[in-house]
Amino acid sequence: MAQNLANPKIKQVFVLMLENRSFDHILGFSGLTGTDAATGQPTSINGAGAANSNSYLGIPYPATVQADDIMPFDPGHEFPDVMEQLSSAGIKYNGGSYPAINNGGFVSNYATTKSLGEGGATGNFGEIMKCYDTTNQLPVLSALAKEFAVCDHWFASLPGPTRQDYK
Repeated sequence: MAQNLANPKIKQVFVLMLENRSFDHILGFSGLTGTDAATGQPTSINGAGAANSNSYLGIPYPATVQADDIMPFDPGHEFPDVMEQLSSAGIKYNGGSYPAINNGGFVSNYATTKSLGEGGATGNFGEIMKCYDTTNQLPVLSALAKEFAVCDHWFASLPGPTRQDYK
């Protein structure tokens, strides 16, 4: 990494994203290629791609590019929200083993979550499936991702909130 000449004590800068949806939203359609750190072999990013889709009220919502700068509603972040997003509409976790993960509940949760200040979309349900055109919409992050390391197989040990509201 280039040395910061303004402050020589800064040696590294890390951008750490721990949400799968955020990763796909930002780099899912980037088409990044590089070298696998473990094997040294050529590899490409495991991103969202157009094959990823959710269905809500019988309508398919595929992952697409050209996300708007701001989403009109925030997706749900609480444990029940994440469980639905990772599984599918109506899935509830009642202890024991987790349900099968297919990432099929993002649209339904976006429309129906009851978490305070989140979800509640009344239309345009596919907004949650929009991803950035990384090169054109996020050129700085795109350049950083191309020049440095990207980890695309990061899994949380517990699907849960990525933020905490303190009162």
